[in-house]
Amino acid sequence: MEAFFPLMLIFGFIIAITLISSRSKERRERLRILEDQLRAGNLDGAGRQRVVDELTGRQTPAGPPPQASATPRPFSGSARFAFGIGWMTIFLGIALLMTGGRDEEEAGIILIPLGFALVTLPIALRELESDRRQRRA
Repeated sequence: MEAFFPLMLIFGFIIAITLISSRSKERRERLRILEDQLRAGNLDGAGRQRVVDELTGRQTPAGPPPQASATPRPFSGSARFAFGIGWMTIFLGIALLMTGGRDEEEAGIILIPLGFALVTLPIALRELESDRRQRRA
């Protein structure tokens, strides 16, 4: 049990580094694709404006709201973080339940639903946002 917290810390660092590197790869790939589109030069004015807006992070208010697509958009970094913390909380709660002490069992009973809430929160927020967009359209 003494090695549990250092192992959890190491595990947390490994997860953080993995998430940061995968996010960096995704961002690099997106920028490369956008750069290729700009260099090709066969974009019309609206297409070029969308690429520039994507690169700068701005959104142009003109035009109708975008339609909800069939493919879900990826989760944001904070949603992924909440999801990861939720999974670790669930397994920590299970581990505490398995240790057998009364205090540990009570902590496990609290941590498991808390972890489940953190795991389902990003999914629920994305569904609410997509429903809100569909109502506006």
